[in-house]
Amino acid sequence: MLTRLIGLVLCLLASTAFADTVTRSPQENDSQFVARYAPNTASTVVHVASSRVWGFERPVIVAFYAYPVTYADKSKNYGDNPDDKEVLGVVFIPVGAIEYRRFEIDGYGPEGAPAQINSVFFSNADNNSDKKLFVMVSWHNNAGVLYGTYIYEKPQMTSSEVKLIYLERLSETFGRECDYCPYSDHPNAPAKYKTAADVRAELKKRVK
Repeated sequence: MLTRLIGLVLCLLASTAFADTVTRSPQENDSQFVARYAPNTASTVVHVASSRVWGFERPVIVAFYAYPVTYADKSKNYGDNPDDKEVLGVVFIPVGAIEYRRFEIDGYGPEGAPAQINSVFFSNADNNSDKKLFVMVSWHNNAGVLYGTYIYEKPQMTSSEVKLIYLERLSETFGRECDYCPYSDHPNAPAKYKTAADVRAELKKRVK
């Protein structure tokens, strides 16, 4: 029992101790690399993307891991149902020939069902020249399908940074919407932002 508790504590610490530097083997592809640095032993890689948009020497790699909520931060109050999962996002930013710094993006907990990563992309969202990271998430539960758009700032690569800055006010302009959900405030309405194309079309109206 004590060994199990110690192992769980170590997993919890590993899931939050980001902004460390990790190394990549030349033989590894993106999926193999991020799988080796999973936040805990129960993690499964559910989404991987890469991009040169942020202007680093090599592409940044964005990875999402799913694992039982028993491995998640207890302050998030996900409960202890072993079928519930948290999805954790991590970005790996190249800082050398084979070295990357990894930053936590965010955790997406269950909403009657596990979170699904629908789309990950980079785009301008304001007059700032740096493109933001967009993460589009959905939950397919008994009430319908809930959609959310989450937007994050490019890291400044300071030594104190461990997590991307979540742009809450900007994200909330896209909202969390339920698609024809009978128990929502607008039960007969479709969700407006379900795909990357939906969000990009709106951004074109806002960013000139």
